[in-house]
Amino acid sequence: MSAVYRLYENGARKKASRCKDIRTQCVYVIEGASNACKVGRSRNVGRRSRDLDVASPTGARVYYAICLRFQDACRLEKLVHKKLKSTGRHAHGEWFYISAEAASGLIEQVADRAGLAWVPDLTYGFGRDPVDTYGKFAKRRSVS
Repeated sequence: MSAVYRLYENGARKKASRCKDIRTQCVYVIEGASNACKVGRSRNVGRRSRDLDVASPTGARVYYAICLRFQDACRLEKLVHKKLKSTGRHAHGEWFYISAEAASGLIEQVADRAGLAWVPDLTYGFGRDPVDTYGKFAKRRSVS
């Protein structure tokens, strides 16, 4: 069995929690069909993705997620939705006609401009499967 650790820019290492702390939430981008993406927030992004995948005839997968304090996640989601709606990219509900790459960049840009503290959820990273992301960004160590 192995433990997965998150690596931060400052070199700090912390056991990955996948943002399950009740005081945090993730703002995520889920890719859907026909170049539409869902920008939303959840404490459990994996479960939210599975729910959408089952409900969608074409499937859905998490492209990107960042973790923030609960209040900041609520604020960031509203700011991003407002920005996307003002550009005429609104499809339906929380779905927008924008590439997943552009949506993830917009989330970071809006968070930084609003002065919100965030960390990437390395479970999901720019379209890679969670296993690939762990292999590339996180260190594994054996637990005896």
